[in-house]
Amino acid sequence: MSSPQGGEAISHGPHWSPYGERAPEIADHVYGLALVLRAPHGDVPTTTSGEPTWTDDDHNAFGAYDNFCAYLGDLEPAEGIYELSETIDRLHAALPFSEGERRWLLDVQREISDAELPEALIGLEAIVTSNGLRTVVQGRELVRRWAAFRRSTDEFTRLGTVEEAREHAREIARRIQPNLPLPDEPTSSTPAS
Repeated sequence: MSSPQGGEAISHGPHWSPYGERAPEIADHVYGLALVLRAPHGDVPTTTSGEPTWTDDDHNAFGAYDNFCAYLGDLEPAEGIYELSETIDRLHAALPFSEGERRWLLDVQREISDAELPEALIGLEAIVTSNGLRTVVQGRELVRRWAAFRRSTDEFTRLGTVEEAREHAREIARRIQPNLPLPDEPTSSTPAS
């Protein structure tokens, strides 16, 4: 292959990304989020004492989101970064947390071991500012809301926001990792292998 000055196009491998060397890992995290975000319909799981809780799948989906958010700062500016940032903002907006709640939850989560989630969040609360308002955030409510969102139940019934978030996550992965073919998800008429 010639240099760009020679007039031939540069061929990039499947793991190349215009957003830097950590970008493929970020694409994997966000695509993983798209795959695990939706949960089967049903009630929000509760503990024997009636507190909201998460299944292993709820925990894994939140972990995928946390991993994606943790590495966002490693993206390097490149052509198309504005459009990528807009899509990331749309993903955040489709999820069941305000900006202030999301920041608080991710900060607290990083101080808690994975084994303690979500139970360690139940009794926590804080005052956060979001959209110009100070509000009390309760860990119990955020735990319940994540589980309800994933199941499209309670206040999320028939809104389609889980599918919206999943599509934004897939679009982010495609933008970050343009040369990596992402597998299609099996549909109800296509047997999973």
